[in-house]
Amino acid sequence: QAAVGSPSLSLSSSFPRFKTAKEMYAKLREVSKDDDESDFTVRHFVGVIEDMSDATVETELFPRGALEFYTAKNMGWDYDEASPWLSQERGGAQGDYRAGMRAKLANVVECLRTEPRSKRAVIPIPFAEEPSSAVDWTNAGQTKCCRELYLYLGPDGRLH
Repeated sequence: QAAVGSPSLSLSSSFPRFKTAKEMYAKLREVSKDDDESDFTVRHFVGVIEDMSDATVETELFPRGALEFYTAKNMGWDYDEASPWLSQERGGAQGDYRAGMRAKLANVVECLRTEPRSKRAVIPIPFAEEPSSAVDWTNAGQTKCCRELYLYLGPDGRLH
Protein backbone atom coordinates (compact mmCIF):
# COMPACT_ATOMS: atom_id res chain seq x y z
CA GLN A 1 0.00 0.00 0.00
CA ALA A 2 1.30 3.44 -0.93
CA ALA A 3 2.20 5.90 1.80
CA VAL A 4 -0.41 8.49 2.68
CA GLY A 5 0.53 11.89 1.41
CA SER A 6 3.96 12.80 0.28
CA PRO A 7 6.95 14.48 1.85
CA SER A 8 7.69 17.62 -0.09
CA LEU A 9 9.36 20.97 0.04
CA SER A 10 6.94 23.84 0.47
CA LEU A 11 8.13 27.26 -0.56
CA SER A 12 5.09 28.89 0.99
CA SER A 13 6.70 29.71 4.36
CA SER A 14 7.43 33.25 3.21
CA PHE A 15 3.96 33.82 1.74
CA PRO A 16 1.48 36.04 3.58
CA ARG A 17 -0.70 34.00 5.92
CA PHE A 18 -4.42 34.44 6.40
CA LYS A 19 -6.51 32.81 9.08
CA THR A 20 -9.49 32.30 6.77
CA ALA A 21 -10.38 32.41 3.09
CA LYS A 22 -12.51 35.49 3.82
CA GLU A 23 -9.48 37.32 5.23
CA MET A 24 -7.44 36.45 2.13
CA TYR A 25 -10.23 37.66 -0.16
CA ALA A 26 -10.51 40.93 1.80
CA LYS A 27 -6.77 41.50 1.37
CA LEU A 28 -6.99 40.81 -2.36
CA ARG A 29 -9.83 43.33 -2.67
CA GLU A 30 -7.81 45.87 -0.67
CA VAL A 31 -4.70 45.61 -2.84
CA SER A 32 -6.64 45.53 -6.10
CA LYS A 33 -8.12 49.01 -5.66
CA ASP A 34 -6.43 52.02 -7.21
CA ASP A 35 -6.51 55.41 -5.48
CA ASP A 36 -9.52 56.45 -7.56
CA GLU A 37 -11.39 53.27 -6.46
CA SER A 38 -11.24 51.70 -9.93
CA ASP A 39 -10.02 48.16 -10.44
CA PHE A 40 -6.26 47.76 -10.35
CA THR A 41 -4.35 44.75 -11.68
CA VAL A 42 -2.42 42.75 -9.10
CA ARG A 43 -0.20 40.00 -10.43
CA HIS A 44 1.02 36.91 -8.59
CA PHE A 45 -1.10 37.35 -5.48
CA VAL A 46 -0.36 34.36 -3.28
CA GLY A 47 -1.03 33.46 0.30
CA VAL A 48 -1.62 30.61 2.69
CA ILE A 49 -5.07 30.07 4.18
CA GLU A 50 -4.52 28.47 7.56
CA ASP A 51 -8.09 27.41 8.37
CA MET A 52 -9.97 25.85 5.46
CA SER A 53 -12.87 24.61 7.59
CA ASP A 54 -15.00 27.35 6.01
CA ALA A 55 -13.54 28.22 2.62
CA THR A 56 -16.77 29.76 1.35
CA VAL A 57 -16.33 33.37 0.30
CA GLU A 58 -19.46 35.24 -0.71
CA THR A 59 -19.12 38.19 -3.10
CA GLU A 60 -21.47 40.67 -4.73
CA LEU A 61 -21.64 38.48 -7.84
CA PHE A 62 -21.71 35.19 -5.93
CA PRO A 63 -23.76 35.37 -2.72
CA ARG A 64 -24.37 32.05 -0.94
CA GLY A 65 -27.42 31.14 -3.05
CA ALA A 66 -25.46 31.56 -6.29
CA LEU A 67 -22.52 29.58 -4.88
CA GLU A 68 -24.81 26.72 -3.88
CA PHE A 69 -26.57 26.77 -7.27
CA TYR A 70 -23.32 26.75 -9.28
CA THR A 71 -21.77 24.10 -7.04
CA ALA A 72 -24.66 21.78 -7.85
CA LYS A 73 -24.62 22.67 -11.55
CA ASN A 74 -20.85 22.38 -11.99
CA MET A 75 -20.59 19.13 -10.05
CA GLY A 76 -23.22 17.56 -12.30
CA TRP A 77 -25.83 17.28 -9.56
CA ASP A 78 -29.51 18.05 -10.05
CA TYR A 79 -30.30 21.76 -10.40
CA ASP A 80 -33.21 23.96 -11.46
CA GLU A 81 -32.80 25.35 -15.01
CA ALA A 82 -35.24 28.14 -14.09
CA SER A 83 -33.19 29.25 -11.09
CA PRO A 84 -32.87 33.01 -10.64
CA TRP A 85 -29.16 32.40 -9.89
CA LEU A 86 -28.46 31.24 -13.46
CA SER A 87 -27.02 34.20 -15.38
CA GLN A 88 -24.59 35.13 -18.16
CA GLU A 89 -22.52 37.15 -15.70
CA ARG A 90 -21.92 34.12 -13.50
CA GLY A 91 -21.29 31.52 -16.19
CA GLY A 92 -21.79 32.30 -19.82
CA ALA A 93 -18.87 31.70 -22.14
CA GLN A 94 -16.65 30.27 -19.40
CA GLY A 95 -17.85 26.79 -20.29
CA ASP A 96 -19.86 23.99 -18.81
CA TYR A 97 -17.80 22.63 -15.94
CA ARG A 98 -20.10 19.63 -15.55
CA ALA A 99 -18.81 17.85 -18.64
CA GLY A 100 -17.16 14.69 -17.32
CA MET A 101 -16.78 16.02 -13.77
CA ARG A 102 -17.44 12.68 -12.05
CA ALA A 103 -14.87 10.97 -14.27
CA LYS A 104 -12.37 13.79 -13.61
CA LEU A 105 -12.83 13.46 -9.84
CA ALA A 106 -12.50 9.67 -10.06
CA ASN A 107 -9.30 10.14 -12.08
CA VAL A 108 -7.82 12.46 -9.42
CA VAL A 109 -8.72 10.05 -6.61
CA GLU A 110 -7.23 7.09 -8.50
CA CYS A 111 -4.10 9.09 -9.32
CA LEU A 112 -3.50 10.05 -5.69
CA ARG A 113 -4.31 6.58 -4.38
CA THR A 114 -1.88 5.02 -6.84
CA GLU A 115 0.82 7.70 -6.83
CA PRO A 116 0.45 9.92 -3.73
CA ARG A 117 3.39 12.09 -4.87
CA SER A 118 1.98 12.68 -8.33
CA LYS A 119 1.78 16.17 -9.83
CA ARG A 120 -0.77 14.91 -12.35
CA ALA A 121 -3.91 15.01 -10.22
CA VAL A 122 -5.55 17.66 -12.39
CA ILE A 123 -9.14 18.66 -13.06
CA PRO A 124 -9.20 20.47 -16.41
CA ILE A 125 -12.04 22.91 -17.08
CA PRO A 126 -13.24 22.89 -20.70
CA PHE A 127 -14.34 25.81 -22.81
CA ALA A 128 -17.97 25.90 -23.87
CA GLU A 129 -17.65 25.48 -27.62
CA GLU A 130 -14.05 25.84 -28.75
CA PRO A 131 -10.92 23.77 -28.08
CA SER A 132 -8.32 25.44 -25.88
CA SER A 133 -6.21 26.13 -28.97
CA ALA A 134 -8.89 28.63 -30.01
CA VAL A 135 -8.49 30.80 -26.90
CA ASP A 136 -8.67 34.47 -27.84
CA TRP A 137 -7.21 36.89 -25.30
CA THR A 138 -9.84 39.49 -26.30
CA ASN A 139 -12.65 37.17 -25.18
CA ALA A 140 -13.13 37.76 -21.44
CA GLY A 141 -15.53 34.83 -21.25
CA GLN A 142 -12.72 32.49 -22.22
CA THR A 143 -9.90 34.02 -20.22
CA LYS A 144 -11.33 35.19 -16.90
CA CYS A 145 -11.57 31.88 -15.13
CA CYS A 146 -9.33 29.17 -13.73
CA ARG A 147 -8.82 26.45 -16.32
CA GLU A 148 -7.15 23.73 -14.25
CA LEU A 149 -7.16 22.71 -10.62
CA TYR A 150 -4.05 20.92 -9.37
CA LEU A 151 -4.51 18.73 -6.32
CA TYR A 152 -2.11 16.82 -4.10
CA LEU A 153 -1.99 14.90 -0.81
CA GLY A 154 0.11 16.53 1.88
CA PRO A 155 2.18 14.63 4.44
CA ASP A 156 -0.85 14.79 6.73
CA GLY A 157 -2.86 12.82 4.14
CA ARG A 158 -5.17 15.77 3.48
CA LEU A 159 -6.13 16.94 0.01
CA HIS A 160 -4.59 20.29 -0.96
